[in-house]
Order: sequence, then C-alpha cells, then structure tokens
Amino acid sequence: MTTEQQNSNLRKTNFELVYDGGKTENHVIDADVLGRSLMAFSAMVKEANELLNGPNSEICIEVKAYKEGSFETWFSIAQMGGQLNVAEVLGLATGGAVTGGLIAVVNKLRGRKVTDVVIDERTQSLKIDGETIESTKEINILLQSNPIRKDLSKIFHQPISRDVKAKLYTDNKQEELLEVGFEQVNYFRDQQVTKTITTIEPDKQYIRIATINFASSQSGWKVILPNEETPVAVKINDEKFWKQVKENTARFSSDDLFYVELEIKTIDNGIEQKKIYTIKQVIEHSPADGKDKVV
Repeated sequence: MTTEQQNSNLRKTNFELVYDGGKTENHVIDADVLGRSLMAFSAMVKEANELLNGPNSEICIEVKAYKEGSFETWFSIAQMGGQLNVAEVLGLATGGAVTGGLIAVVNKLRGRKVTDVVIDERTQSLKIDGETIESTKEINILLQSNPIRKDLSKIFHQPISRDVKAKLYTDNKQEELLEVGFEQVNYFRDQQVTKTITTIEPDKQYIRIATINFASSQSGWKVILPNEETPVAVKINDEKFWKQVKENTARFSSDDLFYVELEIKTIDNGIEQKKIYTIKQVIEHSPADGKDKVV
C-alpha cells in the first residue's frame, strides 16, 4: 500500500478531557486516579476497535499535550482501516448515526437497566421506563462490553466528586460532548454486564385472547395476562386447541377466560431483558356468554 493510499484510509480524531473544580483548581488531583483515567481511555478505544472492526484494523491513541497548571488533556486517535469509525461510535467525534454515540446513550440511560430493544432497518433503539433512547447495533455491542463499562467508570465515575466535574470536548473546545458532575456520576459507575441468563417458569394462569392469527400458531397471537391491560405476544403449542382454531370449531370472544399452562421464558443479558410467552396447554375455557366451551 502506498503512502497516499494509507493516508486516504487514515481517520484522525482529536478531543480533550478536562477535570474541573475542587482541588483541581489548585492544580492538585490524585495521581493514581488521573493515571487510571488516561490509561482507561486508551484501553477503551482499542477494545472498541477490536469489537467493531476486528483484530486487523489498526488504531492508536496518544496524549498530544498536557496543559501545564491544569488538568486538561488532549488526545489524538489515529485509525487505519476498519469499516466503522470508532471515535464516532464511542461519541468522541461528531458525525455518527446517533448524536453523542456510546457516551451519550450511557448518559441518557442514567444507570437504568434496558427492558427492550426495538430493531428497525438502521437502529436498535432502547426502551426503558416508557422512554425510547435512540441507539444503534454498534453502540449496543459496546454497551454490553464489560471492559468498556469498566473503562468508562475509571474516566467518568472514579475521578468525580461533589466538587470535581469531567468535561469532554472536540478539538480546540469547538463543541462540548459531555459533562459529568456529581448528579450524573452514577450513570457511569462500573455496572458490569452479566452473561446472558435464560430462565423458564411454568405457570398456570387465566388469560384472555386479544389477537388471533388463523395462519400460524407461532406468531400474530396476543393475550392479556392477569392484572395487565397491555396484550403480550404469545405462541400456541397446544396442538388440540390449534386444530380447533384452524378448523373453525373453536368459538370464543375477547371477553372469554382461558385457564392455560403458560411457559414464561426470560432472557436477560444485563442490558436487555426479554420475555417469551408460550401456551403449552389450554386447560379450560370459560365463555363470557356461558355457552359451549372450546375444551
């Protein structure tokens, strides 16, 4: 590869990290805390590059300058190759698919656990407490990385106190990317992501059928669970009941009660929690009008 080709494949990003307030105003900061923070930035960038672009993409991060008499540090990232711009996905540069990248998403999550991931053609938005947070597949990959979560903690959690804030800027302070004060410090705590845990709970419940799909027993069905108002998707694995539905011999309304053996499968990877409902058997049918039962 020629020098010209190398330069065309080289992405450079400069940014600045500032610790401001408290003892830093007197030019004092814990050396161990500052050292861990600077090393964590380097480790985070390299880990993100490997997760996003694989081991063959080269990247380096250097401290360009350290302002004397303060705690302002300039960094420079040089990325050679790789399909994804690591700095943009992390949120260390503007221009990414989601404004602010990973650090903005972590800030908006405010330490809460994601309950759902909504996937469309270009995003994997996060849902939590009725709020939708715009994200991407690439950001969510980094969000589930324990090393990256630990590095974020060393940069934006451990050095912060009631008096000390962390601020992140683009090159020459053209734009402030993030400010983390005492109120936001726990957003960036070392919240390690557990391995995916799948639990299966067999249960017997009374449910109401809200939506029916005559074409398939594995999709398009929704039921209303006890003490709930919002229907949830469910699969039907009761062959006898499904046969009655297909042959149109099952008569029921949305007000009818069904006593069913329900399997609840919960998949939790520490970032996303997903429940899958399956009706294993329809045990009893209680028509609202008191007429013939299905089973």
